Amino acid sequence: MVFAHQIREVVEKYVSKSLDAEKFVREFAALSYNIRSGGEAEAVRLANAIEFHLVDARSGCISEAQLRSTLDDLVSVGDVNNMVMAPQFPVCVNQFLTPEIAFPAGSGSFGTLRGVELGLVEYLQP
Repeated sequence: MVFAHQIREVVEKYVSKSLDAEKFVREFAALSYNIRSGGEAEAVRLANAIEFHLVDARSGCISEAQLRSTLDDLVSVGDVNNMVMAPQFPVCVNQFLTPEIAFPAGSGSFGTLRGVELGLVEYLQP
């Protein structure tokens, strides 16, 4: 079974220029061969994305430097799942809200006839 960390290691070697393009393709091909039947889901997703960018490089749409940059962004694991939020508390904890009643339309006067203005919402407090 092929795991995503194995693919990331090969890509990181290529991005750091420890591997040239030919060796990278050979090592990646060995890992990605038949990965859909014997690899974890994250490894399959990663292999598909890498193959997509390799096709762009092979066809001349992107340069090797752009390929390295794109692959680096693809395999780098950042702090994307960490979010820090300061808790927000009301000013007064014992403050009670008064219920408000809303009507979908309010009444209005047009000349001598009473009519309804659409979209007007009146808030009535009991």
